[in-house]
Amino acid sequence: MPNKEKTNSSEKIIPYAMHLHLELLGSHLRSMSTEEADILFKYGKVKKSISRDIIVPSSLTLHQLHYLINVAFGWTNSHLHNFQLPKPLFEKLTEGKFLDIAPIFGYYLQFPNSTFDDAFWDDDYDGSTKPRTWMRSKYIKKYRYGGYSQYWIENQTEIADLVKKVPILNVHPFHLQNEVKPRTVKIEDATLSDILGAIYYEYGTPDQLKESLQLHEILSLKPIDIQKAKDNVLAVDKLTLGLYKYYRDIVLSEEDKEEIENVVEYIQARRKIEKLQKECEQEEVVPITQKLLYSYDYGDGWEVEISLVKEFGKNNKVVEDEIAAKVISNRKPIYIAKDGLNVLDDCGNVHGYIDMLETIYEGDRYEALDMKEWAKWQGWTARDTSPNNLV
Repeated sequence: MPNKEKTNSSEKIIPYAMHLHLELLGSHLRSMSTEEADILFKYGKVKKSISRDIIVPSSLTLHQLHYLINVAFGWTNSHLHNFQLPKPLFEKLTEGKFLDIAPIFGYYLQFPNSTFDDAFWDDDYDGSTKPRTWMRSKYIKKYRYGGYSQYWIENQTEIADLVKKVPILNVHPFHLQNEVKPRTVKIEDATLSDILGAIYYEYGTPDQLKESLQLHEILSLKPIDIQKAKDNVLAVDKLTLGLYKYYRDIVLSEEDKEEIENVVEYIQARRKIEKLQKECEQEEVVPITQKLLYSYDYGDGWEVEISLVKEFGKNNKVVEDEIAAKVISNRKPIYIAKDGLNVLDDCGNVHGYIDMLETIYEGDRYEALDMKEWAKWQGWTARDTSPNNLV
Protein backbone atom coordinates (compact mmCIF):
# COMPACT_ATOMS: atom_id res chain seq x y z
CA MET A 1 0.00 0.00 0.00
CA PRO A 2 1.32 3.52 -0.82
CA ASN A 3 2.91 5.36 2.07
CA LYS A 4 0.48 8.12 2.92
CA GLU A 5 0.87 11.07 5.24
CA LYS A 6 -1.80 10.61 7.88
CA THR A 7 -3.68 13.60 9.21
CA ASN A 8 -4.81 13.56 12.83
CA SER A 9 -8.40 14.60 13.47
CA SER A 10 -7.15 17.68 15.29
CA GLU A 11 -5.17 18.63 12.17
CA LYS A 12 -8.05 18.31 9.73
CA ILE A 13 -8.84 21.39 7.67
CA ILE A 14 -11.30 23.64 9.50
CA PRO A 15 -13.77 25.14 6.99
CA TYR A 16 -13.05 28.72 6.04
CA ALA A 17 -14.14 31.14 3.32
CA MET A 18 -12.48 32.48 0.19
CA HIS A 19 -13.09 35.66 -1.77
CA LEU A 20 -12.72 34.88 -5.48
CA HIS A 21 -12.54 37.39 -8.32
CA LEU A 22 -13.81 35.94 -11.62
CA GLU A 23 -12.90 37.95 -14.71
CA LEU A 24 -13.93 37.14 -18.26
CA LEU A 25 -10.73 37.40 -20.29
CA GLY A 26 -10.91 39.70 -23.29
CA SER A 27 -13.67 41.81 -21.72
CA HIS A 28 -11.52 44.59 -20.24
CA LEU A 29 -12.54 47.87 -21.85
CA ARG A 30 -8.91 48.96 -22.14
CA SER A 31 -8.11 45.89 -24.27
CA MET A 32 -10.54 46.70 -27.11
CA SER A 33 -11.28 49.44 -29.62
CA THR A 34 -13.05 52.61 -28.50
CA GLU A 35 -16.15 51.65 -30.51
CA GLU A 36 -16.44 48.21 -28.90
CA ALA A 37 -15.72 49.58 -25.43
CA ASP A 38 -18.46 52.18 -25.84
CA ILE A 39 -21.03 49.53 -26.78
CA LEU A 40 -20.04 47.26 -23.91
CA PHE A 41 -20.14 50.20 -21.50
CA LYS A 42 -23.45 51.60 -22.75
CA TYR A 43 -25.46 48.44 -23.38
CA GLY A 44 -23.57 45.78 -21.47
CA LYS A 45 -23.36 47.90 -18.28
CA VAL A 46 -19.61 47.23 -18.03
CA LYS A 47 -17.55 49.73 -16.06
CA LYS A 48 -14.17 47.99 -16.23
CA SER A 49 -14.53 44.36 -17.36
CA ILE A 50 -17.16 41.61 -17.18
CA SER A 51 -16.41 40.17 -13.77
CA ARG A 52 -17.93 38.73 -10.61
CA ASP A 53 -16.77 38.65 -7.00
CA ILE A 54 -17.93 35.89 -4.71
CA ILE A 55 -17.24 34.49 -1.27
CA VAL A 56 -17.29 30.69 -1.26
CA PRO A 57 -16.64 27.90 1.26
CA SER A 58 -13.10 26.54 0.98
CA SER A 59 -14.57 23.03 0.74
CA LEU A 60 -16.24 23.80 -2.61
CA THR A 61 -14.89 21.55 -5.38
CA LEU A 62 -13.77 22.75 -8.79
CA HIS A 63 -16.64 20.75 -10.26
CA GLN A 64 -19.12 22.72 -8.18
CA LEU A 65 -17.35 25.96 -9.09
CA HIS A 66 -17.98 25.11 -12.76
CA TYR A 67 -21.74 25.29 -12.20
CA LEU A 68 -21.37 28.42 -10.09
CA ILE A 69 -19.44 30.17 -12.88
CA ASN A 70 -22.06 29.15 -15.45
CA VAL A 71 -24.84 30.67 -13.37
CA ALA A 72 -22.79 33.80 -12.66
CA PHE A 73 -22.03 34.59 -16.31
CA GLY A 74 -25.26 33.39 -17.93
CA TRP A 75 -24.18 30.10 -19.50
CA THR A 76 -26.20 26.89 -19.32
CA ASN A 77 -23.68 24.02 -19.01
CA SER A 78 -24.23 23.32 -22.71
CA HIS A 79 -20.58 22.88 -23.72
CA LEU A 80 -17.32 21.26 -22.65
CA HIS A 81 -15.20 22.94 -20.01
CA ASN A 82 -12.00 22.53 -18.02
CA PHE A 83 -9.85 24.06 -15.30
CA GLN A 84 -6.13 24.63 -15.78
CA LEU A 85 -3.16 26.00 -13.89
CA PRO A 86 -1.41 29.17 -15.07
CA LYS A 87 0.90 28.12 -17.91
CA PRO A 88 4.27 28.82 -16.18
CA LEU A 89 3.18 26.84 -13.11
CA PHE A 90 1.86 23.97 -15.21
CA GLU A 91 5.15 23.76 -17.11
CA LYS A 92 7.09 23.64 -13.84
CA LEU A 93 4.79 20.97 -12.42
CA THR A 94 5.15 18.76 -15.49
CA GLU A 95 8.79 19.28 -16.45
CA GLY A 96 10.88 16.15 -16.97
CA LYS A 97 10.00 12.72 -18.29
CA PHE A 98 6.34 11.74 -18.35
CA LEU A 99 6.78 8.56 -16.31
CA ASP A 100 8.65 10.51 -13.62
CA ILE A 101 5.81 13.00 -13.19
CA ALA A 102 3.04 10.40 -13.71
CA PRO A 103 2.07 10.28 -9.99
CA ILE A 104 0.70 13.85 -10.16
CA PHE A 105 -2.19 12.52 -12.25
CA GLY A 106 -5.10 11.89 -9.96
CA TYR A 107 -3.44 14.22 -7.44
CA TYR A 108 -3.61 17.58 -9.24
CA LEU A 109 -4.10 16.72 -12.91
CA GLN A 110 -6.50 14.20 -14.42
CA PHE A 111 -5.29 11.75 -17.04
CA PRO A 112 -7.96 11.17 -19.72
CA ASN A 113 -9.86 7.96 -19.03
CA SER A 114 -10.50 5.69 -22.03
CA THR A 115 -12.09 2.94 -19.93
CA PHE A 116 -14.86 4.57 -17.90
CA ASP A 117 -17.01 7.21 -19.58
CA ASP A 118 -17.86 9.18 -16.46
CA ALA A 119 -16.71 12.68 -17.48
CA PHE A 120 -20.33 13.79 -17.07
CA TRP A 121 -21.43 11.39 -14.36
CA ASP A 122 -23.78 13.94 -12.75
CA ASP A 123 -25.28 15.43 -15.91
CA ASP A 124 -28.80 14.38 -14.94
CA TYR A 125 -30.77 17.38 -16.20
CA ASP A 126 -34.22 16.19 -17.30
CA GLY A 127 -35.92 19.46 -18.27
CA SER A 128 -38.31 19.43 -15.31
CA THR A 129 -36.73 22.62 -13.89
CA LYS A 130 -34.92 25.60 -15.33
CA PRO A 131 -31.23 24.96 -16.11
CA ARG A 132 -30.26 27.68 -13.64
CA THR A 133 -32.21 25.98 -10.83
CA TRP A 134 -30.69 22.60 -11.66
CA MET A 135 -27.15 24.02 -11.73
CA ARG A 136 -27.75 25.82 -8.45
CA SER A 137 -28.48 22.48 -6.77
CA LYS A 138 -25.02 21.26 -7.84
CA TYR A 139 -23.08 23.78 -5.75
CA ILE A 140 -25.55 24.11 -2.88
CA LYS A 141 -25.77 20.39 -2.10
CA LYS A 142 -22.89 18.35 -0.70
CA TYR A 143 -20.54 17.06 -3.40
CA ARG A 144 -20.67 13.32 -4.01
CA TYR A 145 -18.56 11.87 -6.78
CA GLY A 146 -20.03 8.81 -8.45
CA GLY A 147 -17.45 7.85 -11.05
CA TYR A 148 -13.97 6.36 -11.44
CA SER A 149 -11.71 8.72 -13.38
CA GLN A 150 -11.05 11.23 -10.59
CA TYR A 151 -9.35 8.68 -8.33
CA TRP A 152 -5.56 8.61 -8.12
CA ILE A 153 -5.23 4.85 -8.54
CA GLU A 154 -7.53 4.90 -11.57
CA ASN A 155 -5.31 7.56 -13.17
CA GLN A 156 -2.25 5.42 -12.51
CA THR A 157 -3.95 2.36 -14.02
CA GLU A 158 -4.78 4.28 -17.20
CA ILE A 159 -1.15 5.39 -17.46
CA ALA A 160 0.11 1.82 -16.90
CA ASP A 161 -2.21 0.62 -19.68
CA LEU A 162 -0.90 3.34 -21.99
CA VAL A 163 2.71 2.29 -21.35
CA LYS A 164 1.84 -1.29 -22.39
CA LYS A 165 -0.25 -0.33 -25.42
CA VAL A 166 1.96 2.43 -26.82
CA PRO A 167 5.64 1.71 -26.07
CA ILE A 168 6.67 3.91 -29.02
CA LEU A 169 5.10 7.32 -29.68
CA ASN A 170 4.79 9.03 -33.05
CA VAL A 171 5.04 12.68 -32.01
CA HIS A 172 3.58 15.16 -34.49
CA PRO A 173 5.13 18.62 -34.01
CA PHE A 174 2.70 21.51 -34.43
CA HIS A 175 3.82 23.64 -37.34
CA LEU A 176 1.58 25.96 -39.35
CA GLN A 177 3.77 26.64 -42.37
CA ASN A 178 5.86 23.53 -43.05
CA GLU A 179 4.91 19.87 -43.15
CA VAL A 180 7.07 18.25 -40.50
CA LYS A 181 7.41 14.48 -40.24
CA PRO A 182 6.57 12.90 -36.87
CA ARG A 183 9.44 11.70 -34.70
CA THR A 184 9.46 8.46 -32.76
CA VAL A 185 9.99 8.53 -29.00
CA LYS A 186 10.09 5.65 -26.53
CA ILE A 187 7.44 6.05 -23.84
CA GLU A 188 10.07 5.90 -21.09
CA ASP A 189 11.88 8.87 -22.69
CA ALA A 190 8.78 10.89 -23.53
CA THR A 191 7.73 14.18 -21.94
CA LEU A 192 4.13 15.23 -21.36
CA SER A 193 4.50 17.48 -24.40
CA ASP A 194 5.36 14.37 -26.44
CA ILE A 195 2.23 12.64 -25.12
CA LEU A 196 0.10 15.63 -26.14
CA GLY A 197 1.68 15.60 -29.60
CA ALA A 198 1.18 11.89 -30.16
CA ILE A 199 -2.19 10.86 -28.76
CA TYR A 200 -5.68 12.15 -29.50
CA TYR A 201 -8.08 12.16 -26.56
CA GLU A 202 -11.82 12.27 -27.16
CA TYR A 203 -12.61 13.75 -23.76
CA GLY A 204 -10.08 15.95 -22.05
CA THR A 205 -6.31 16.23 -22.26
CA PRO A 206 -3.61 15.56 -19.63
CA ASP A 207 -3.20 19.28 -18.88
CA GLN A 208 -6.51 19.65 -17.05
CA LEU A 209 -7.05 19.74 -13.29
CA LYS A 210 -9.15 17.03 -11.67
CA GLU A 211 -12.42 18.59 -10.59
CA SER A 212 -12.91 16.71 -7.33
CA LEU A 213 -10.21 18.97 -5.85
CA GLN A 214 -11.55 21.25 -3.15
CA LEU A 215 -10.58 24.90 -3.44
CA HIS A 216 -8.34 24.80 -0.36
CA GLU A 217 -6.41 21.94 -2.00
CA ILE A 218 -5.37 24.05 -4.99
CA LEU A 219 -5.73 27.76 -4.08
CA SER A 220 -3.89 29.73 -1.40
CA LEU A 221 -2.60 33.25 -0.81
CA LYS A 222 0.64 31.57 0.21
CA PRO A 223 0.91 28.58 -2.16
CA ILE A 224 3.38 25.78 -1.50
CA ASP A 225 6.55 25.62 -3.59
CA ILE A 226 5.84 23.42 -6.58
CA GLN A 227 8.80 21.09 -5.94
CA LYS A 228 7.70 20.50 -2.34
CA ALA A 229 4.24 19.75 -3.63
CA LYS A 230 5.61 17.21 -6.12
CA ASP A 231 7.64 15.56 -3.36
CA ASN A 232 4.42 15.12 -1.38
CA VAL A 233 2.76 13.05 -4.11
CA LEU A 234 2.28 9.33 -3.55
CA ALA A 235 4.79 6.87 -4.99
CA VAL A 236 3.25 4.26 -7.28
CA ASP A 237 2.97 0.90 -5.52
CA LYS A 238 2.96 -1.70 -8.31
CA LEU A 239 1.57 -4.43 -6.05
CA THR A 240 -1.47 -2.35 -5.10
CA LEU A 241 -1.82 -1.19 -8.70
CA GLY A 242 -1.83 -4.80 -9.90
CA LEU A 243 -4.46 -5.77 -7.31
CA TYR A 244 -6.68 -2.86 -8.32
CA LYS A 245 -6.37 -3.77 -11.99
CA TYR A 246 -7.22 -7.42 -11.23
CA TYR A 247 -10.56 -6.51 -9.62
CA ARG A 248 -11.16 -3.72 -12.15
CA ASP A 249 -10.83 -6.24 -15.02
CA ILE A 250 -13.44 -8.48 -13.37
CA VAL A 251 -15.87 -5.54 -13.18
CA LEU A 252 -15.22 -4.55 -16.79
CA SER A 253 -15.59 -8.12 -18.01
CA GLU A 254 -18.96 -8.57 -16.30
CA GLU A 255 -20.28 -5.15 -17.35
CA ASP A 256 -19.34 -5.91 -20.96
CA LYS A 257 -21.85 -8.77 -21.03
CA GLU A 258 -25.53 -8.35 -21.80
CA GLU A 259 -26.30 -9.63 -18.32
CA ILE A 260 -23.96 -10.03 -15.34
CA GLU A 261 -23.31 -13.76 -14.95
CA ASN A 262 -21.31 -14.04 -11.72
CA VAL A 263 -23.15 -11.58 -9.50
CA VAL A 264 -21.29 -12.45 -6.28
CA GLU A 265 -17.86 -12.12 -7.86
CA TYR A 266 -18.91 -8.88 -9.54
CA ILE A 267 -20.19 -7.31 -6.31
CA GLN A 268 -17.07 -8.36 -4.42
CA ALA A 269 -14.82 -6.90 -7.14
CA ARG A 270 -16.77 -3.62 -7.11
CA ARG A 271 -16.34 -3.38 -3.35
CA LYS A 272 -12.62 -4.15 -3.62
CA ILE A 273 -11.90 -1.46 -6.19
CA GLU A 274 -14.00 1.11 -4.30
CA LYS A 275 -12.03 0.30 -1.14
CA LEU A 276 -8.69 0.64 -2.95
CA GLN A 277 -9.78 3.89 -4.60
CA LYS A 278 -10.40 5.48 -1.21
CA GLU A 279 -7.36 3.96 0.49
CA CYS A 280 -5.01 5.28 -2.18
CA GLU A 281 -6.29 8.84 -2.14
CA GLN A 282 -3.95 11.40 -0.59
CA GLU A 283 -5.43 12.69 2.66
CA GLU A 284 -3.84 16.10 2.32
CA VAL A 285 -3.32 17.87 -1.01
CA VAL A 286 -1.28 21.07 -0.70
CA PRO A 287 -2.33 24.24 -2.58
CA ILE A 288 0.08 25.42 -5.26
CA THR A 289 -1.43 28.54 -6.86
CA GLN A 290 -3.32 31.78 -6.29
CA LYS A 291 -4.90 31.73 -9.74
CA LEU A 292 -6.68 29.29 -12.04
CA LEU A 293 -8.06 29.42 -15.57
CA TYR A 294 -11.54 28.15 -16.44
CA SER A 295 -12.35 27.47 -20.10
CA TYR A 296 -15.88 26.99 -21.44
CA ASP A 297 -17.14 26.18 -24.94
CA TYR A 298 -13.99 25.48 -26.94
CA GLY A 299 -15.69 26.79 -30.10
CA ASP A 300 -16.51 30.21 -28.66
CA GLY A 301 -13.40 30.06 -26.48
CA TRP A 302 -14.66 31.68 -23.28
CA GLU A 303 -12.00 31.96 -20.55
CA VAL A 304 -12.42 33.10 -16.95
CA GLU A 305 -9.45 33.96 -14.76
CA ILE A 306 -10.09 32.91 -11.16
CA SER A 307 -8.08 34.86 -8.58
CA LEU A 308 -8.03 34.27 -4.83
CA VAL A 309 -8.34 37.72 -3.22
CA LYS A 310 -8.78 37.02 0.49
CA GLU A 311 -9.17 34.19 3.00
CA PHE A 312 -11.50 34.38 6.00
CA GLY A 313 -11.16 32.17 9.07
CA LYS A 314 -8.18 30.19 7.83
CA ASN A 315 -6.17 28.53 10.60
CA ASN A 316 -9.07 29.19 12.95
CA LYS A 317 -8.70 32.99 12.80
CA VAL A 318 -11.58 35.19 13.94
CA VAL A 319 -13.93 36.15 11.10
CA GLU A 320 -15.15 39.75 11.35
CA ASP A 321 -16.72 39.97 7.91
CA GLU A 322 -20.45 39.18 8.26
CA ILE A 323 -20.87 37.75 4.76
CA ALA A 324 -17.84 35.51 5.12
CA ALA A 325 -19.11 34.31 8.50
CA LYS A 326 -22.45 33.46 6.90
CA VAL A 327 -20.74 31.52 4.10
CA ILE A 328 -18.74 29.50 6.63
CA SER A 329 -21.84 28.81 8.71
CA ASN A 330 -24.19 27.86 5.85
CA ARG A 331 -21.57 26.40 3.47
CA LYS A 332 -23.22 28.34 0.63
CA PRO A 333 -21.58 30.86 -1.75
CA ILE A 334 -22.59 34.53 -1.78
CA TYR A 335 -21.86 36.96 -4.60
CA ILE A 336 -20.74 40.38 -3.36
CA ALA A 337 -20.05 42.33 -6.57
CA LYS A 338 -20.55 42.19 -10.33
CA ASP A 339 -19.55 44.24 -13.35
CA GLY A 340 -21.58 43.90 -16.52
CA LEU A 341 -24.70 42.05 -17.61
CA ASN A 342 -24.68 38.31 -18.15
CA VAL A 343 -23.39 37.00 -21.45
CA LEU A 344 -24.89 33.96 -23.18
CA ASP A 345 -24.13 30.71 -25.00
CA ASP A 346 -23.19 30.50 -28.69
CA CYS A 347 -22.77 34.23 -29.32
CA GLY A 348 -19.08 34.04 -30.35
CA ASN A 349 -17.17 35.14 -27.24
CA VAL A 350 -16.79 38.78 -26.17
CA HIS A 351 -16.59 40.27 -29.67
CA GLY A 352 -19.65 38.29 -30.78
CA TYR A 353 -21.48 39.47 -27.66
CA ILE A 354 -20.61 43.07 -28.52
CA ASP A 355 -21.90 42.55 -32.08
CA MET A 356 -25.12 41.18 -30.61
CA LEU A 357 -25.58 44.23 -28.39
CA GLU A 358 -24.87 46.58 -31.30
CA THR A 359 -27.43 44.79 -33.48
CA ILE A 360 -30.11 44.84 -30.78
CA TYR A 361 -29.71 48.52 -29.87
CA GLU A 362 -28.34 50.18 -32.99
CA GLY A 363 -29.11 47.82 -35.87
CA ASP A 364 -31.87 47.60 -38.45
CA ARG A 365 -35.26 47.26 -36.81
CA TYR A 366 -36.03 43.77 -38.12
CA GLU A 367 -32.51 42.48 -37.51
CA ALA A 368 -32.72 43.90 -33.99
CA LEU A 369 -36.01 42.09 -33.34
CA ASP A 370 -34.65 38.79 -34.66
CA MET A 371 -31.48 39.11 -32.61
CA LYS A 372 -33.42 40.01 -29.47
CA GLU A 373 -35.69 36.99 -29.91
CA TRP A 374 -32.69 34.72 -30.41
CA ALA A 375 -30.96 36.11 -27.32
CA LYS A 376 -34.16 35.70 -25.30
CA TRP A 377 -34.43 32.09 -26.47
CA GLN A 378 -30.85 31.61 -25.20
CA GLY A 379 -31.95 32.86 -21.78
CA TRP A 380 -30.45 36.36 -22.07
CA THR A 381 -32.16 39.44 -20.70
CA ALA A 382 -31.07 43.06 -20.50
CA ARG A 383 -31.85 43.19 -16.80
CA ASP A 384 -28.99 44.21 -14.55
CA THR A 385 -29.37 41.64 -11.78
CA SER A 386 -28.18 42.47 -8.28
CA PRO A 387 -25.19 40.40 -7.06
CA ASN A 388 -27.46 39.06 -4.32
CA ASN A 389 -29.69 37.43 -6.96
CA LEU A 390 -26.93 35.80 -9.00
CA VAL A 391 -27.03 32.58 -7.02
